[in-house]
This record gives sequence, C-alpha cells and structure tokens, in this order.
Amino acid sequence: MRSYYKLILGLVFGFIFVLVALIGLSSPALKVSADSQYVMYSLPTCPHCQKVKEYIDAKSLQGKIKIIELTNNENIEQFNKECDRLGISPESRGVPLLVVGNKYYLGDSEIIKFLASKEKEPTKQDSSNALNSKDTQRLGILPVIMAAFTDAINPCAFAILILLMSTLLTKESKKQAIFSGLLFVLVVYVVYLFLGLGFYKVLSFVNFSKWLRLAAKILAIILGLLNIKDAFWYGKLFVMEVPFKWRPKLKALIKSITSPISVIVIAGLVGLFLLPCTSGPYLVILGMLATHNNFAYAFSLLLLYNFVFVLPMLAIVALAYKGIDLQKLEVARKQNIKLTHLIVGIVLLILGIIA
Repeated sequence: MRSYYKLILGLVFGFIFVLVALIGLSSPALKVSADSQYVMYSLPTCPHCQKVKEYIDAKSLQGKIKIIELTNNENIEQFNKECDRLGISPESRGVPLLVVGNKYYLGDSEIIKFLASKEKEPTKQDSSNALNSKDTQRLGILPVIMAAFTDAINPCAFAILILLMSTLLTKESKKQAIFSGLLFVLVVYVVYLFLGLGFYKVLSFVNFSKWLRLAAKILAIILGLLNIKDAFWYGKLFVMEVPFKWRPKLKALIKSITSPISVIVIAGLVGLFLLPCTSGPYLVILGMLATHNNFAYAFSLLLLYNFVFVLPMLAIVALAYKGIDLQKLEVARKQNIKLTHLIVGIVLLILGIIA
C-alpha cells in the first residue's frame, strides 16, 4: 500500500511538471508580453526626437524605453510595419513615435505629456506597466506551483481525506460517498480560494512591496527549515501539522457528516482547522503576489494554486472509487510522513531562494 501513497505523490508531481512545461511553452498571458514594452522610433538629426531623449535622460527612463533609430533599412521596415499595424496612414507617419502596445503617441509634446502622466500614476495597471520596474519581477508560475505542490502533499490534507472517505464508505453507498467526497473537495477549494483572495486584498493594502516580498521569502525559508526538522526530529517540540490536541475534534467533525449540507458546513470548518498546517506556503505566495497591484493576474494564479492543492484529494476519492483499502493507505501515509516533510521542506527552501 505504500506504493499507492508514493504513486499519488508521483502523479501529482508529474502532472505539475507537465503543466509547467505546457504553460511555459504556450501561455503568453503568464509572461511579460510585448504589449507592456515602450518602443520609440527616432532619427539622430530630429530636434523633436532629441527633446524627448533629453526628457528620458532627465527622468532616468533609459532602461524602460527602447529607442530604435531609423538609420538602416531593417529599422525603417520595422517602423512601417508598426505603423501599418497601428493604422497610421503613410502621410501621417513621422518621428518621434512612441508605441505602447496597441497605442501610439506621435510628436515630442504628446510623448512627453504621456510619460509625465504615467509618472503621476505609478500604480495604474495598463500597458504602461513597463515604466514600473516591479513588472520585471512579476511572480512567475513556477514558484506558485512549487508552493502549491508543498501544500498538495501536506500530511494534513492526506489524513483528512482518507478519514473522510473511510467514514463515508461505512455510512453511505459507494456512489453517495464519492459524491460527498467530491463535494467536500469542491468546498475546500472554494474556501481556500476566498481565504486567499481576502489575504491578498489585505496584504495589497499594506503598500510595502519590497519588504513584503522579502518577508515572504524569509517565511518560506523558515517554514522549509521547520519541515526539515520534522523530517529528522518528528514530534520534537511541535510539528508542522494540525496540532495534536485539535485532532480529536477534527475527527469528530468529519464523523458527524450525515448529509450533503453537513459536508458543505464541515468542509468549511475543516478548511479553518487546516489553516495552521497548510497556510504557510499559501501565505508565502500571497505575500509575493501582493507586491504587484494586478488583481486579474493574482486571481488566475490563485485559481491554479488551489487546483494543484486539491489534486491529491481528488486522487484519494478516485482510489476510494476503485475500491482501494484506505486504511492501508493511511498506514502508508504515516510510514512516509518524514519523507513528506523532507520534500516539503526542500521545496520551500528552494522557493525562498528563487522567488
């Protein structure tokens, strides 16, 4: 039965690896797109271009605006292609021309006015984010999935679902038990998603992005070390799981499930019980996401994070459907608990270093 437990770990890890590869290769929404880049077309002999360049130098924007001089055929061809894309007629084309995604600004006064307006609105989220250096540090998908993976293989989540499905199978038909198990997973997903959104809003309100990101990295390293402690000295002082004194109440809650309504209510309560055990990696990611005022991007990553988080739960429901003895799976979980803490600790250390 230990092989089933390791199979779940392997399937979750494999799925995440494939997901990272596919998203990395095919999803432009998760990369810094060309739409966020400022490109200015210029001529060395143009006095209006020189005026804009002087403004750029004065405001130290040299590294944030790419200047292309129309001194060779290749650059001129690129300039004309951009004008065609933007719908600028041949007779209206000229320099300096600043291109920002699907918008353009023509002439020194128009460009300087636009750049000045962006200086006054540094947190406005639109294609002008290239002026904000935080975008170059925007949290990527890999740290999010790494953190979600540590949550997904957390011993607490495994224990809860094994206990739940074992209890349901003794009370209900297999079909009803599977339905209740899937409903439980759905409620946990929703609860964690909304808890994450709430924390994200609170952290975003605290406008100390540099220190918030640093605090998140330090938290990841500390949690990693504590999990590694549990891998070698399990039970000493404390464990990075649901506190032992809470466990009888948690089991009593799960065993009291009698209907779909009670599944929903108890799943929500269990989500709160799990917070001390599973919230560490979640808080790390929320702290990093909160350093960027981009709710749509953060929301999409939280959807992904929580999907990865419930994957092992879905795997356990699937094993119950197949008729696997879940009590033996629980024994395997306990036998591998130190290994699980070691994996979680190592991943969190890596997350704290690279994120």
